[in-house]
Amino acid sequence: MRRLFNPILILVLICLPMSACGISKKVPDVERKSDTAVRIEKSDSSFAVVKDKGTVIVGVNPQSFPFCFVDRSGAVTGFDVDMATAAAQTMGVEIEFKKINADNLIDELNSEKVDLAWGGIFINSEFEGEVLYSKSYVSDWETFFTLRQSPIEKAKDLQGKIIAVENASNEYIDSITDNKNIKIYKSNSAAVSDLEKGKIDAVFQGYAEGKYHTKNNECIFKILNDTFYEKEYAAAVRFGDRALMSEIDNAIQNIIDNGAAKELSEKWFGDDITK
Repeated sequence: MRRLFNPILILVLICLPMSACGISKKVPDVERKSDTAVRIEKSDSSFAVVKDKGTVIVGVNPQSFPFCFVDRSGAVTGFDVDMATAAAQTMGVEIEFKKINADNLIDELNSEKVDLAWGGIFINSEFEGEVLYSKSYVSDWETFFTLRQSPIEKAKDLQGKIIAVENASNEYIDSITDNKNIKIYKSNSAAVSDLEKGKIDAVFQGYAEGKYHTKNNECIFKILNDTFYEKEYAAAVRFGDRALMSEIDNAIQNIIDNGAAKELSEKWFGDDITK
């Protein structure tokens, strides 16, 4: 099944250096093969339509924690929700969020039920010719979090250790440690809590989510040098909506340039993980 939003983990090993309490990792923007919105002229009326109605309707997948999720009050929230809101303000329109199923994203766009999708969306070349992606603003990947004082430094050191996972690939984890030492958690927040208490040896989770869960006591934890399944997050619009995508690209760049993206990142992750 094809995925436009963040999928269940399909893991590919990539090794990159990280520090004990943080990380500095800048990667080039992924080339948007379907179209490069920032290189084209505003030759269609897609943004004019949004501007005229005064509201942009954004489809979001609320299963993309911490980029987009539903809080205890039932409201849609998350880093991407805040980014989309800031972009709408920059474009001079109101914003309305519509929860959608990730599998129906293309249909929702093509039927014009939503103007764009934003919230846990990563750039996927499989959708070339079906959607336009904005410039990417965050890179994310899967990795292991351990206690700072732990002797564990690399994934190979986890052999025989207790690893907490949430919706991860047991096949991959089995290649690192014995299956009996994999502990399944309903939420990574509970896993991080048990890690801090010394009940487990490591948590396998997305870097962004790990930063969210550890932002208040970040230097109690460290991030291993091994990283997996890197992806670039972006917004997406209908393939022909070049003018709207150009405005979104401009808004994202403005949010980055004026420091708003950094502030939002620090709010959600305790650090600036934007590009």
